[in-house]
Amino acid sequence: MPQSVTYFPDHKLVYLHVWGTVSITSLAARMAEWMYEFSVPTGYNCLTDTRGIEAVDRAADGVKELVNMQARVYQDTPSPQHSAIFANSPVGFVLGRLFEQNAEGVLREKIQVFRSERDALGFIGVKADSVDAYLASLPAGRTAT
Repeated sequence: MPQSVTYFPDHKLVYLHVWGTVSITSLAARMAEWMYEFSVPTGYNCLTDTRGIEAVDRAADGVKELVNMQARVYQDTPSPQHSAIFANSPVGFVLGRLFEQNAEGVLREKIQVFRSERDALGFIGVKADSVDAYLASLPAGRTAT
């Protein structure tokens, strides 16, 4: 499963990009590694970009597993204030909605799924129209794959 995450410390932003076929178990394990590695501060935001997701294994039960894993990780690390999920494909949108619904009452962050780049960016406090243009305007971050 192609995936990458970049942490932009000056902007308190974690950018997660997932594409191709998503293995929920693999994604959960990698996300835990990233959160511990980056040592993010309180008050950061997360932007998850699901452009290019083609398929998901174990969508319903896998998403519950992912949410529960994140709740455990957040016992040791700060959770984001806001998590915007940009989902312009049907598979990405359904996955995002499943995550949003399963996270309600379990995770402390405010999570919302968006089909519009501008709206997703606005939710995390960024005034821009394009995810790619915004990311290109930032200084290099720390990336893990």
